[in-house]
This record gives sequence, structure tokens and C-alpha cells, in this order.
Amino acid sequence: MRLTGRVVDELAEAARRSRPEECCGVLLAEWGDPGLGARFLPSDNHAAVDRRHKYQLDYRVHLRAVEAETQLGAMILAYCHSHPAAPASPSPTDAALACPGATYLIVGLAPRLELRAWRWTGERFVEEAVQVVGERDQ
Repeated sequence: MRLTGRVVDELAEAARRSRPEECCGVLLAEWGDPGLGARFLPSDNHAAVDRRHKYQLDYRVHLRAVEAETQLGAMILAYCHSHPAAPASPSPTDAALACPGATYLIVGLAPRLELRAWRWTGERFVEEAVQVVGERDQ
């Protein structure tokens, strides 16, 4: 997976701003370059409890992502969330809520900022490489 520098900045800012709770959103790739995460759709965290360790996308953001797929030719590249006080590795909660075949981009804030992508096979997470292309603002 490749990410634009702008998207990396947006993800990092969303994670920092929502701390101590998890942030979440959807990463879209544009038609013609399905491996490039070029657009981040942030979402409020609608988890009913324990937003420090759980997230739930706003259904309206997910609907916007699906509409972008059907109307604009974009594709959902990954579902994003942060770990405000932990590294960017999947938690047992992440595994319990994961959908087979989906990729999850996790923004870890502790001990330092890191972004890692994980695809859920239905049994375990497999890490996918993340490459930043283009310049970052920060």
C-alpha cells in the first residue's frame, strides 16, 4: 500500500486530535491507481463504550465511501483507526471485529507515530508494506 504524504499528515492529525480516544475513518484509492491511498474520510468514533480501545465508524462515512466506489470509481483501500497509547499492531479487539479480506491501517501513537497496514485472513492478520509517496507537510 502506498500513501500520499497529505494522507499521512491527515491520519496523524486525526489520531493526535482524538487522543485519548481512538480515531477512525476510511482510506480510498482513486480509479486508475488502486494501490495508492489518496483520500482519507475521517469519521467520528461511534463506539458505545470504551472509545480508548474500540472504534465504530459512523455509518454515513461508510456510505460516502461506498458511494465513491459506485459513482466515482474509487475503491476502499483500508479501514483506519488509531491506537492512542499503543503501537500500530492489531489488538484482540481488532481481531474480534475484523472482516475477512479487509485491510486495516492502524496509526500508533506510542511510543512514537507509526502507520502499519494489516489484512485479516479470517484467522489472522498479515502485515502489508506501507510506503509514503510525495512530500509531507509536517
